Amino acid sequence: MLTLYATAYLHPGAGSTTGAIDLPVQREVHNNLPVMAASSLKGALRQKAGNMEGVEAIFGPGTANTDKHAGALVVGEAKLLAMPIRSLENVFWWSSSPLVFGGLRRDLARIGVDLPEVPAPREGHAIVPAGSGAGRLILEELDFEAQESEELGEALEEIKARLLPTGAGEYLLDKFSKDFALVGDDDLRHLCRTGTQVSARVQLDDNKKSNNLWYEETLPPETIFYAVVLAQKARDGNGMDEVEVMRRFESGVVDTEGALLQVGGNETVGQGWCCVRLSDGGTR
Repeated sequence: MLTLYATAYLHPGAGSTTGAIDLPVQREVHNNLPVMAASSLKGALRQKAGNMEGVEAIFGPGTANTDKHAGALVVGEAKLLAMPIRSLENVFWWSSSPLVFGGLRRDLARIGVDLPEVPAPREGHAIVPAGSGAGRLILEELDFEAQESEELGEALEEIKARLLPTGAGEYLLDKFSKDFALVGDDDLRHLCRTGTQVSARVQLDDNKKSNNLWYEETLPPETIFYAVVLAQKARDGNGMDEVEVMRRFESGVVDTEGALLQVGGNETVGQGWCCVRLSDGGTR
């Protein structure tokens, strides 16, 4: 399981205009939640791998030789785990929903991790960790009655220990365990629409006159995604098995304390940087 913790604004572009936003972020078609396409994520990982040994066996050959063989690494789409949402207290709370947690539990089960099941919130309520002390919770313009849950606290500790990158920083990792709200699926979909940043950008010519104006959507720092990563036997005939493929990928791409990965657009204006962590069922 690969976790991506945004340390800068993210623009995983959708490539098409929707409404007033010229460059929106990618969203899953059935639930409208932010997502990163598997091809985009795999391309970013391939870029970071550079010329490491066995890179073509792991990721596949370059675009001129794609018919030779497929890569041995299987990278899924990066799904939303939690979105930071502005709050009247504690600056922001991470928000998720039963739909997101259900998918996370299913994907973690594939690597042998049993995440505690958390009760779904009633309408107008938000599930928060036990001991958070929240009575009412204001997220953007939505007002929730907080309901404490021991199960959510246990699940968050498991996620923090197994999935979250240490590069996120001790303060924010501690905050994750406390300032986290599980809201209804429809509420999260709404918050993921209103909680993104939409910026006006302009292109200037040599005389500093505007050539083009566009509106661009970005996801805020502290957004958390996860992706399933699997290894298969190398297909280029060099004999690498699944274990060796994953070992080389981990050591060459993500096996450093606070490892960083740039994903999405706008790299030259500082966007897209994420702390990453690769975890398996035995990692805690």
